[in-house]
Amino acid sequence: MLKPELVFFHDLHDNETRNHHHIGDNAMSYELAVRGRDSVMDEVAKGADFLIANKRRFAEFKVVDSNHDLALERYVREGRYRNDGINIRYGLQLEDAYLGWREQEAKALDKHEAPPRFSLLEHAMRGLRGAMA
Repeated sequence: MLKPELVFFHDLHDNETRNHHHIGDNAMSYELAVRGRDSVMDEVAKGADFLIANKRRFAEFKVVDSNHDLALERYVREGRYRNDGINIRYGLQLEDAYLGWREQEAKALDKHEAPPRFSLLEHAMRGLRGAMA
């Protein structure tokens, strides 16, 4: 019945898997592992799959970088993936992309140009699910 032209999503990605509020909480880490919810990549894929499943011809989706979405970037920036077993290699890939953007940003700023826009969550989702058509 409703056919909105624009649909906004906030906190699309929860970052439950490696939330900074649970750093050092071994019981929470164990619980997530027992439940099969300890893969950052799997959590990113679920968010992308949600967008794909809900795509409509008449609506354009806008994902707003909210605090939970940005927690993925914080996880990478802080290097917490480095001692995080199942997530090490994926974290390295995300950090490489993030540092690549920071390099582009630095060069743009030195040229007094507007830095390019970048969302690590968007990059991660598109890396797993392509254009998410």
